[in-house]
Amino acid sequence: MKRVTTLISLCALVLAFAPAALADWDHPVKWDQLDPISGSFAWAQLASQVTADDFLCGETGWITDIEIIADPFRQLAPYPDRTLRITFWSDVPATDVDESHPGDLLWDITVGSADPADPLSLGWKEVADYVASGTELKFKIDLPEDNWFLQTEGNIYWIGIQGPPGFMWAVLSQNAGNSLDDAVTWATGAPGWVHYGWCATAGLQTYEGLLPAGWTSADLSFRLTGTAVPEPASLSLVTMGAALAGLYWRKKRA
Repeated sequence: MKRVTTLISLCALVLAFAPAALADWDHPVKWDQLDPISGSFAWAQLASQVTADDFLCGETGWITDIEIIADPFRQLAPYPDRTLRITFWSDVPATDVDESHPGDLLWDITVGSADPADPLSLGWKEVADYVASGTELKFKIDLPEDNWFLQTEGNIYWIGIQGPPGFMWAVLSQNAGNSLDDAVTWATGAPGWVHYGWCATAGLQTYEGLLPAGWTSADLSFRLTGTAVPEPASLSLVTMGAALAGLYWRKKRA
């Protein structure tokens, strides 16, 4: 009887800690175009419109965290409880008359600002100064576990962010080398998605159709981290718990 009681206790302990192990797993980088290596730097205004950029899924799994270079409400401390809308979209490939852009809305969540005093708080929060001047910041968006985005290997997706007035997202002309097509925005009064590009004489601009001659590509600054499917730590614990539960029932029937 003592052995059976021990097995029950151990099984319960393993299963209880499974969610914690899932949360503490070291999530690898799934896509990285956070930092520029050279070129131009500007801001995209996120107020009342979705601004998005594309990425390629290299391994089926969940997107759990998002990092961006942004300039939100730096003059306000602590940050107000304002929300960001995070979206993921399917891809519409480029044609002879238009660059690629988001297609169907696949996933949609609104997150508030995290508690800066609580490292486990979910939402968006400042994690580091990006440059010495302190004018650009690196922000991390921790997604709730029950709202992680599941991506499939080989697919191209678009990540979009929509924010309140004053929230700016960094636009780069060059980055760490992972960029695909130009970033886009859903501009009021425009026929759907319009693209960002760098004009040699006017800087960051939007355009419709194909990238104008002489312009260069514009990409948003972001890094995605996540987990594979299934997550090894969680799977091992759940499997162990199931094995212990099975052993208990065999003991009980004997």
